[in-house]
Amino acid sequence: MKILLVKHNLNVGGGAEYFTISVIRALKELGHKVYLLTDIVPSTQRIRHLFGIEIVPDAIIVPRTIELIKKLPRSMYRDRLIWLTLGLATRDLTRNHQFNLVFFTHCDSPYVIFPYNTNVHAICYIHYPYVFRLRNLVIEAHRKPIKAIAHLPLSIADPCISYIAIKRHHNITVLCNSRFTAKAIEHLYKLKAHILYPPARVEPYLGRIISQKDKDPNTVITIARISPEKQLENTIKFCLLYTSDAADELDGVDLGGRRII
Repeated sequence: MKILLVKHNLNVGGGAEYFTISVIRALKELGHKVYLLTDIVPSTQRIRHLFGIEIVPDAIIVPRTIELIKKLPRSMYRDRLIWLTLGLATRDLTRNHQFNLVFFTHCDSPYVIFPYNTNVHAICYIHYPYVFRLRNLVIEAHRKPIKAIAHLPLSIADPCISYIAIKRHHNITVLCNSRFTAKAIEHLYKLKAHILYPPARVEPYLGRIISQKDKDPNTVITIARISPEKQLENTIKFCLLYTSDAADELDGVDLGGRRII
C-alpha cells in the first residue's frame, strides 16, 4: 500500500515522535511505501541519538508555505497555522495522488485533521484528547496567569474544533494509547477507540541510571517529558503512598519497599 503519514516536527524527541518513527519502521518492514508529511525535515542524527533507530520513509514532504508561517513570532497561534497547513496539504495530496491510507500519528492536534475530507480511509492516533486542555488551563493559571489569559481563546476553541473534526469524519479508525484515553474518547466522541500501546525503550535508561551491580526489582522508574500537564508530581505521591506503612492498611495492598528515581 501507499501510505501518507502525517506528523509535525519529529525532532522534538518525545513519546509521540518515537511512536511515529516506530510506525514508519513497522510499515516499511511490512513492505508498504510510506510518505511522511511534516513541517521540518527530520534530523537523522538527532533521531538516532534519541531513539537508537533510523527514520526511513520513501519520501519526506514539507509544504512550502510552512517556511512563511515560521517567520511569524513563535506562539501557540503560529503552531495552529502550521498544523492547519499540514491538514490542507493532506487533503490536496490525497486528492491528487493514489494513497491507500492516511495515518495521522498525532491527532491531538485537531487542526491537522479538520480540513481532511477525502474518501481515503484515515487512521487517527490520539495521545491526549484536546478536550482535556481546559484542565491544563487551570494548571497553567496557577503558574503563569498572564500566559493563561493569552491562551484562553485557544483553550476554548481547541476542544470545539477537536470535537467537530473527529465527529464529521466517518471514514476513520481511532487509535489511542491507553484504556483511560479510550474511555474518554468513547465518552466525548461516542466513538470506539482501539488501544495500541506506544513503544517504550526502557533498557537504555535503566543502563544509565542503575548499574548491573546495583539492579533492584523494587526500583520504580518513570520515563516522561517534563511538562505541567503530565503532573509527574503525582507519580512521586503515588509511590510514596505505597512505600509508607499506610500501604498495609489499604485492603491488604502491600507493594513493599520501593526506590523512586
